[in-house]
Amino acid sequence: FSISERKRIILSLKIDIKSIISGTFEGTNADRLGILALTVALRTGLNTTPLLELSPNCLTPHPFKTNYQILTTRKRRSNSIFQTPLESQDGESDQISVKGDTLSVLGWAKNQALQLNPDVPDQYSDRLWLYIDSSKQGKGKIACLTESTLGNAKNKFIERHNLKADDGEPLKIN
Repeated sequence: FSISERKRIILSLKIDIKSIISGTFEGTNADRLGILALTVALRTGLNTTPLLELSPNCLTPHPFKTNYQILTTRKRRSNSIFQTPLESQDGESDQISVKGDTLSVLGWAKNQALQLNPDVPDQYSDRLWLYIDSSKQGKGKIACLTESTLGNAKNKFIERHNLKADDGEPLKIN
């Protein structure tokens, strides 16, 4: 992304995150989690598969720095484990934001997943991005963010904010 495109994305994510926090977000539960996942991807550079396969236990305390945690991700094709240090904002809270505290976004998603924990199907037991499905075919069931649902959330995000690339074409977010 160019600097101006990135600024437009961040501004739009801020708007959506504020509406998620205030409870005024107009979208499905998958759309809400999709916004949070996009925020984490933007801040960490994670690709789709490692992002979607994050576990609720993906964060561990940093061994030396008290205001850091380690984000552990896995790449399937290379069978590699990656550890990324993430700095916590001062005054850790339940608030989520775009501007820097990826830990708060991940913590919010983890809390949502833990609230569903007793009812989580086995296939999603080690997934972070869980939500109550509101689609016609899955209404009320626990679901996990997938490439398809993340793609739908991303497309709705681009459309909702009328995001354009510098050349005036609709913005493409990979």
